[in-house]
Amino acid sequence: MRNRRWRARSRATVRTPAERRAALILALVCLAVGYFFLHVLVDLAGHTTRALAASWAGRGDGAGMVTITGKTRTSGRSSGFTCWGDFTPEHAGPVRTGLRVHVHSCTPGDRVAVELVRGSPDSWNSASRVNQAYERGAGWARNLIVTIFIGGFCLVLGLLFAIGGIAVLIGVLRPTSRRPRGSPPSIRKRLGHSGSR
Repeated sequence: MRNRRWRARSRATVRTPAERRAALILALVCLAVGYFFLHVLVDLAGHTTRALAASWAGRGDGAGMVTITGKTRTSGRSSGFTCWGDFTPEHAGPVRTGLRVHVHSCTPGDRVAVELVRGSPDSWNSASRVNQAYERGAGWARNLIVTIFIGGFCLVLGLLFAIGGIAVLIGVLRPTSRRPRGSPPSIRKRLGHSGSR
């Protein structure tokens, strides 16, 4: 009975080339998925954190005035509207037209003090690519929810896939040792003692 257990255990430590290839592919897939979620976390959290600072504390990438030019209905099932306007910086600088603005009341022709949040053209998230303007106290709840829940979701999944991929990769790269098929040597033999005196 002991010999059978020992043989089963020794065979389990031997990996075939096909098993190693499958494990390597699994490790690479896990690392790629983990990188994706962590990249989305950094990309999304960076923009939403700046947007949250602008909408809640009034600290964005630049203060100025926005002139509301109109609003359009939000696509999808939502009954909300997207507000648009032209941003004029507080100090000297170019006027930015066609910005998405977040204000308490979207009335065309109104001028509102806002904070600019610059977009990142290389961002994976479409909402993070465009410039936006926030009136203080407007839109902070959405930015807070995105920062906490979606950021936390991406962080957990990214770490799980990354750690899992690293663990599988270490297991693949670690050299496997073949154990003898017979019964394990006794402690006395390992210590160099004979069975009888």
